[in-house]
Amino acid sequence: MKNFKKMMALALAMVMVLAMSLPVFAAKGDEITATKGTITVENAANGETYTIYKIFDATISAVEGDNGVADSVAYKFTGDLPSTLSGVFEKVGDSDYVKVKAGTSDEAVIAAVKSYAATLSEVTHKVGDGDPVVFDNLDFGYYYVTSSQGANVTIDSANPDAVIYDKNSKTPEVGKEVEETSYSIGDTVKYTATFSTPNFLGEGKDAKQVTKIKVEDTLPPYLSNVKITSIKVVTTPAQEAVEDDPNTDEDESKAAVAEVSTPITGITSFGDSKTIFIPWSSYDSTNNTWSSLYPNNAQLVIEYEGTLNSTTNIGKDDRNDITFTPYVDARDTGDDDDDDDDDDDDKPYETEYSDHAEFKTYAAALKKIDGSSNPLKGATFTIKGLTVIPGDEAGVYIVSKYDPESDDQSAELSTDDNGKLYIVGLAEDVDLVVTEQKAPNGYNKLTETVTLEPQLMETTKYKTATWEKYDSHGNLIDSKTTETTEYTQNTKKLTDLDAAALKVVNNKGTELPSTGGIGTTIFYVIGAILVLGAGILLVTRRRMNAN
Repeated sequence: MKNFKKMMALALAMVMVLAMSLPVFAAKGDEITATKGTITVENAANGETYTIYKIFDATISAVEGDNGVADSVAYKFTGDLPSTLSGVFEKVGDSDYVKVKAGTSDEAVIAAVKSYAATLSEVTHKVGDGDPVVFDNLDFGYYYVTSSQGANVTIDSANPDAVIYDKNSKTPEVGKEVEETSYSIGDTVKYTATFSTPNFLGEGKDAKQVTKIKVEDTLPPYLSNVKITSIKVVTTPAQEAVEDDPNTDEDESKAAVAEVSTPITGITSFGDSKTIFIPWSSYDSTNNTWSSLYPNNAQLVIEYEGTLNSTTNIGKDDRNDITFTPYVDARDTGDDDDDDDDDDDDKPYETEYSDHAEFKTYAAALKKIDGSSNPLKGATFTIKGLTVIPGDEAGVYIVSKYDPESDDQSAELSTDDNGKLYIVGLAEDVDLVVTEQKAPNGYNKLTETVTLEPQLMETTKYKTATWEKYDSHGNLIDSKTTETTEYTQNTKKLTDLDAAALKVVNNKGTELPSTGGIGTTIFYVIGAILVLGAGILLVTRRRMNAN
């Protein structure tokens, strides 16, 4: 997603093109004979439409300087400036000549020109065919050129042959994101997959038009009830407003831009084949031609979700892959498409584009001990909002659902013979509120709740590979670092969590009065006192009689 936004920001950026050809000087006294010019779009995308609009007329005059007589250019606008331009341009005196207002940034000028061009009728347009696009026989003036990028271009006698470079990407880009970094079993896992592509793949006249896009997801077993919640094609990404930073001299201001997108309805599932097809061009069987449905480098965005199930993801990193395969016009190759297609005029492109998203699952451990750190078995706890199923071993529980807001839902769990209790299948940020329901025999029960936090079950490391391309002079001209599907899993055993286990201490109880009456002890005490008193009295009387 980030790469796409950066690419689109570049593609949509408008570039002020100044005099890019060598200045043309006239000898003193010579008349200016050139009155027409050209605009050339280099790196023009095959199938992309380029349209030009004239913003201002340009007037040329010969001005004598230190290096002879050169052309001086001024711009004219007949009549009052429209509101789209008057904020950044102003008339010179009472004339029709215009100039940029003092203190106006280039970005503000470009934005104003773009807005004004949207109200004009085009001068002309051309569709790229793999070669540079050339507009010729143009009157001198200040022009705006639109495609997936826009450019303001001046052509005059000093710059009769203006050149702009189309920054449209010719390489598809894919991205996949998962909403959270960790989940509890029973949670809904939400994915967003994106794919941006030019309408033609390949170079020059050999480029092939993209007809549709095949989307295939691995849909691993730890996901169930998977459904597609949204499919759309974004032609203009949303852009938040940005204000200038008062602490810098750089102009950072950007107006907010609302997203422009086309929803694709009727697809709610990947189906048993784990595959869907998205049309990218329409086919005219009468003329035997394809026509692109979307602007060049539009972005396909697919949002889908599934339930994290109760057992299959325990103890490993959850990784989910998605693959986009463009199909291209195959009429010139004679090849037929045998891949579940609805016609025989297109086939898969030579390259597939994949990305993955991953999240982690955690576990929590609790250990019941006495005041001397000896383990205690037979303690029972309840945890609010938790539903579990017993694991294969005593003291091990697998989460099936966790809803901390639920007042009716709670799990009752007991420690094993070693005083241990494990809960697996938790998100990282979960705090379990634990209440002791029953203490081991002979020990006092806790009167307050304790909080149990999960620990990481596993870490995963992926290998990376770097591809580099050099020219004949040994200069690096391209490179790419990719993450391979090979990875090393470091799975922890449940006993590895013991060091971080929450230790819950129970102390031995003291003898308390019996309930239901005053008890018999008091009678024993009183009896002993009476017997002792009678013995003392008897001894005393005998001594008195003896005397």
